[in-house]
Amino acid sequence: MVAALPVALLLTLSLRDAHAAKAITLDEAVGRALQVAPSLESAAALSDLGVARIEEARAPLFPSVSSNGEYFQPSGYDKTISNGGLTQAQLALTYTAFDGGRRSAQLRAARYKRKLCLIRPPHTSTCCVKARPKPN
Repeated sequence: MVAALPVALLLTLSLRDAHAAKAITLDEAVGRALQVAPSLESAAALSDLGVARIEEARAPLFPSVSSNGEYFQPSGYDKTISNGGLTQAQLALTYTAFDGGRRSAQLRAARYKRKLCLIRPPHTSTCCVKARPKPN
């Protein structure tokens, strides 16, 4: 009975301290987690980089559109004869119909690299997708 008294006192003190603890918000919890484990932020950045590289690899699969316009009105010409000047417009749609499977292979490679980085931790050297330094 005497040995149970210190245990009960210790349990009472620990419960009192647990109720006195301050509740934190979600933003505070995320901030604390990033301070403790900055590799989480690095992993999120690598995941975003993988998604961006997939989108970059998908871009050549779609046609590209370009346009050009020009208006020129030289001095000294009569507007009734020259219709107010020279107007030119151009619209071009280009698409590579056949490339031997290069574009689809690049897209597959980008998807596999992203999966590899999601499976393996970002601090290992086996992760193929590395972040490029930001230009100044």
